[in-house]
Amino acid sequence: MRKSLLFVCLALVVAGSALADEHESGRFWYVVDNIQSVEEGASILVWVTLPPVWHGQQVEVSNITPEPKAIIDDPGTGNRIIEWYVEPEPWQMAPETDPRQIYFHFDVELGEIPLHFSADDFQDVEYDRSSEKVRKYTEGEMWIQVDGPVAAKARELTAGVEDPDDRGRAVFDWAVDNLEFVPGAHEGHDAESVLAAGKGDCGQFSILYAAMCRSVGIPARTLSNQWVAGGRHTLAEIMMPGGTWIPVDLTVAQMLAPGYEDLDPEQLQAFMARRGVDGDEPGWFYGNMGSDRIVVTLGNNIRFESPTLGHPVSLEQMAPGGSQAIPQAYRIEGLNRSIVHGGFYAFGQ
Repeated sequence: MRKSLLFVCLALVVAGSALADEHESGRFWYVVDNIQSVEEGASILVWVTLPPVWHGQQVEVSNITPEPKAIIDDPGTGNRIIEWYVEPEPWQMAPETDPRQIYFHFDVELGEIPLHFSADDFQDVEYDRSSEKVRKYTEGEMWIQVDGPVAAKARELTAGVEDPDDRGRAVFDWAVDNLEFVPGAHEGHDAESVLAAGKGDCGQFSILYAAMCRSVGIPARTLSNQWVAGGRHTLAEIMMPGGTWIPVDLTVAQMLAPGYEDLDPEQLQAFMARRGVDGDEPGWFYGNMGSDRIVVTLGNNIRFESPTLGHPVSLEQMAPGGSQAIPQAYRIEGLNRSIVHGGFYAFGQ
């Protein structure tokens, strides 16, 4: 039996081994696979974020195929969203034929800018609390609670600490030392649930960290990215007084903590070298970010007006969309129920 093209492609992307250059050419694919029947009036609607304007990368997007219904701005988060809508022709698979696929894609030219910050880079110690961005990223929102047990724990960790950089680092140190990384954890995405469980995946760690920082007055958000070699990842970002955003990666930091055993020393060294990591302690990932990644979505709770549906859409997480989003960023009607679909970036060969 023919293997699903989608999962074969995903496997090839994850297995990629070419080192990222300063500039990388790639393509985002969204594939609807295993199509065996298409009814009259069938339709596929998919939302995906385009790589955003962000200070750690330069990205050019071209050749969006098929032509999108719209490219929509979400000024609240700074994301741009492709809305793809197609109505495939009716079709029924015959016994001697293979299932069909429908492809959505766009090309990217990626220039990565490694980020390196230290406490000496920040002289200001006070935020401009009248700033719209400071207000937005210190308020609570869906999944990111800034009161209750989350705030209590953050205030406990930062009691007597005035400098925002030191407060952010205090929460970082506690999270790296005390949270348990569980790959693919999905129960309880919100900060309170992650704090209560004491465990989660990279996305859940980043949600909790952003919430704890916001609750002690530090603007914070999550960053969804894809590794150039394949695979998704999420980290956090906090804003220093003066407006500079610095990266904070809790889960990769734990890989340099004492007792880490998931990779042997040689594998761990290769993992870090590929990503431009020149530190050997967890603290390197507070304020530093290497290479081999493309940021695909800024923050959470993306909201936009859908031209196809004619009403607003709200998504807690996109990363970058389609079946990876929460709730799912697609509407598929009139195709067989056994279809599989998903999106991924592929770079180089």
